[in-house]
Amino acid sequence: MVLTMSRVRLAAARWIPYSLAGAAISVIVGLVFHLSVARLLVSALLAVALIFGGLAFRSVGKEKEIEFREKDSENRNQEQNP
Repeated sequence: MVLTMSRVRLAAARWIPYSLAGAAISVIVGLVFHLSVARLLVSALLAVALIFGGLAFRSVGKEKEIEFREKDSENRNQEQNP
């Protein structure tokens, strides 16, 4: 499967705000618990990586599902119309 660059940019533009919100929540909770700056940075980076990675893989999975449906409908059309 080859994703076009516009599809990748669309997915990144869609999921980056959610990742940043997760990082902000992580930083706020860390400040409430008086964690060190290093731990705050690590927790924020992990939050961004986990949220963005999960949602990006979700987008790729949807792309594969759409591609599978298109191929399946083409195969059915070919079988019905020999």
